Order: sequence, then C-alpha cells, then structure tokens
Amino acid sequence: MLYTDRFLTVRSLKQVMQKVEGERIWITDLDVIEDRGEDIFEQVEYSVNLSSWCDSKFAQRNRYAHISIPDAVTPPDVDDPKYADYALACDFVWSLMQREEGDILVHCAAGVSRSVSVAAAVLARKNDTSVREEVENVREARGKALRPAPENVKFAERWVDEMSA
Repeated sequence: MLYTDRFLTVRSLKQVMQKVEGERIWITDLDVIEDRGEDIFEQVEYSVNLSSWCDSKFAQRNRYAHISIPDAVTPPDVDDPKYADYALACDFVWSLMQREEGDILVHCAAGVSRSVSVAAAVLARKNDTSVREEVENVREARGKALRPAPENVKFAERWVDEMSA
C-alpha cells in the first residue's frame, strides 16, 4: 500500500464522480482518473485506488492510497488470499471515515465492483445496514447498472461480520 499526505486542488468534476447521498464517499472509475486526473481531487481529501493501475504523480500530490485488489472472477474461498487485500482496503477506508473530516474517493478500473463493494462494506458497518442495501445506495448514486462481483459482495459481507463480532 502506498499512502501520501499531500493535497491537490483542482476543478470540480461532480458530473463524473458520484457521491453517495448523505455520506462522505465518492465513487468513480479508471477512465475518469486517466482522462481528467489532474482535475478530479477538488471534492475529496483522500483517494483510494483499488485497481492494479497506479500513477505515481497522484500518489505524490494527494492524500492517496493504492491497495491493489485483483478483479474477482471466481467464487471466494474461505482462505482466499485476495481477502487479505480486500480487508485491508475496507479497514483503510473505515479508518478514514473515523476521522470525520474530508470526503473520500474510492475507485477501481470500472467503478462497478471493487470500489462499490468496499464502499458498501464500510457504509454497512457505519450505518448498521446490510451490504446489499448499501450496494443499492451506491447504485443510486452512480446512476449505473452496477453488478459487483459475487466474490466482492461475499468479501464485503465477511468483513462487516468480522468487524461486528
């Protein structure tokens, strides 16, 4: 994981970054980051990249974390090593939520699976709701037909269960 403590001030891109209503979490995708990278961070204080792509210029200019989570393509195993990275991402976003300051951008390659399920897990824990309810809230915010991979939803539910125990 890479984390830096710098800020980037730029123009607003509300039309391409969607904020979950009533929350501090924004979701977007890699295309937006690649196309408008210099412009995306005005609305957020922290950004968490869950894709395999990491542009070091952002890492050095913003409060930025890169936690690479492979795309989910297989049903989760109880001891799936990908869960450790997934849990790390959830723990990190949760820790940012606990600071109660600044908005958080969570993104992955498409903005429909990894970022959605991590955001849903953190919001489910915060709001004492289910991961599936929070996926619907994120879906409403994104205005897209989101389909988080079943593996990621299972990981999200597992993380929430472990945090509740």
